[in-house]
Amino acid sequence: MSTHDEQDFLAAARARLEESVSALDAHTLSRLHSARSHALDSLEAQPAWHAPHWWLPAGAMAAAALVFVLGGVMWTTQPSDSLVAMTPEITEIVGSEENLEIATDLDFYRWLDEHTPAGAYTET
Repeated sequence: MSTHDEQDFLAAARARLEESVSALDAHTLSRLHSARSHALDSLEAQPAWHAPHWWLPAGAMAAAALVFVLGGVMWTTQPSDSLVAMTPEITEIVGSEENLEIATDLDFYRWLDEHTPAGAYTET
C-alpha cells in the first residue's frame, strides 16, 4: 500500500466515523462525553507512584533483598542446642577399639539415654 492509498483510506475512515458520530442522539453523546470526562479525571487523580511500572522493580528488589538477608542469617547462625557436642572424652570413647561390644549393644544406649540428665553432653 502506498502513502497516497493510506491517506485516502484514512480520510475515508475519518469521514465514515464523523458521519456515525453525527447520527448519534443527544442522550448517547452526553453519556459518551461523561464517560470520557470521568476517565480523564480518574487518570489525573492517580498519584505517580501508583503506576504499575514502579511497583514491579521495587517488589523484585525487596524480594531479592529478603532472600539475601534470610540466606545470610541462616548461613551464619550456630547449630541448635539440640545437637550433641562431641567433647574430647566422647570422641575418645567412640574412637577406641576396646569398647566394640558396647557399640553394638543397643540396650546399653537406651539405658544410657534414660539415665543421662538432659544437656549433659552440651558445652556451655
